[in-house]
Amino acid sequence: MLKGSRIITVCLLMCSFAAQVQAGRPKGWQEDTVFVLPEAGRSPWLEAIAGAERTIEMSAYKLSDPQIIAALKAASQRGVSIHLLLQEETYQHGGSENAASPVAALKNFATLYTLSKRFSQSHHKMILVDGQWGLVSTGNLDAESFDGITDKGIKPARDFAVPVLDKARVAEMARVFQADIKDARLSLKGAQLVWGPDNGRSTFLALINSAQKSIDVYQQSVQDEGLALALAGAARAGVQVRLLMMAFPFGPKKDPNIPSQNLLMGAGAQLNLATHLYIHAKIVIVDGRTMYLGSSNFYAPTLDGARELGVVSENETLITRVQEVFEKDWAVSQKSGIRKEGENKEPK
Repeated sequence: MLKGSRIITVCLLMCSFAAQVQAGRPKGWQEDTVFVLPEAGRSPWLEAIAGAERTIEMSAYKLSDPQIIAALKAASQRGVSIHLLLQEETYQHGGSENAASPVAALKNFATLYTLSKRFSQSHHKMILVDGQWGLVSTGNLDAESFDGITDKGIKPARDFAVPVLDKARVAEMARVFQADIKDARLSLKGAQLVWGPDNGRSTFLALINSAQKSIDVYQQSVQDEGLALALAGAARAGVQVRLLMMAFPFGPKKDPNIPSQNLLMGAGAQLNLATHLYIHAKIVIVDGRTMYLGSSNFYAPTLDGARELGVVSENETLITRVQEVFEKDWAVSQKSGIRKEGENKEPK
């Protein structure tokens, strides 16, 4: 009996471990899968890391979440080679914990890289596993984004992530990652993905200018004059333009989005300001049929200088799911009128 019990115990432990670390593409990941955060939590990233057998190539603007770091360390311990492209210095938000990536600890099990200074920053959020499949997200990898900070009144972030399974797109991600860590120049003419600063601005302008009926936008930052004018032009042409943001996303003293927001509302666009979540997502849905999902804010220094990454999709299932979330967030957010540029505190 003792011997049998011991065998059963060992089997249970092995089965438990296998369930936690199951190599290969996660079950349920399809081309039309979209992960909605914060509801999905860390699971997309943890599943991706757990599925690695040989290599993980990962870019993160912020990588400080203890659970994701622990998963990366565990992957390294089972023989996976970890390569991380990180941003050395991140923007310090007023009212944020601003947790820095623990570089010294990460160096113990991963090879770390930073972008050349020819880029203003590394702002994209992606993971590539075994060179076979990946994930692109709008969200940062810090506990604050996933969980918020209740005692400081900081809400978790509204973000999205999508699997990248198409072989050509996966190969493109691998090619750009390798070029970036080696500071090699790479032509992205004809790229299938949206890479800032190479084709981000032109992609957004093409999307906005193609709209016939509607443009729905999630954004953290709308400060770029060119994109704001394009959206305003669409609104004046009769396109329904809806912008879902939050007030004072970078701290309570100043909201640099107000001038562009007022420009858009003056042109007939609608602005709703959310308080139930921190609106961090970067989404553009045109006519309910084409969607951008990625890391890029509408902010000139990042559009023109930062490494960003996004996908443009016409997948009906994927777009419908994101549109449903947008409608729910829109319904519980507050309609805004013209805002005073001198505002210096969050409205109650």
